[in-house]
Amino acid sequence: MNCRLLLVCACLVASPAIADSFRCGGELVRAGMDAREIRDKCGPAGATRIVQKPVMVTLANGRRVRRGTEITYLWYYDRGPNQYIARVTIRGPTAEQIDILDVKSIAALRDDQ
Repeated sequence: MNCRLLLVCACLVASPAIADSFRCGGELVRAGMDAREIRDKCGPAGATRIVQKPVMVTLANGRRVRRGTEITYLWYYDRGPNQYIARVTIRGPTAEQIDILDVKSIAALRDDQ
């Protein structure tokens, strides 16, 4: 029982906090905003990552085949001294999710990847 509780606590500490929004300068950035609008408010991200994932479909005969690639862009913003890094997940033209990471510098983020 104690091992399970410890494992759950470790997972919660290690995972990023999901946020609805963050401030970029004086501007509010929210999930659901257009990616161009975020770039206009915040400027270019301090670091970016592109994640490609195959899109698979199941045919009538039960066979699974690849039908394309889903591309996700991860934009990392340094929010200033003593602030955690914000990660914006972009799919298509829209910011789908915003996470506040347990990292305080873009340099530390690059060292982890």
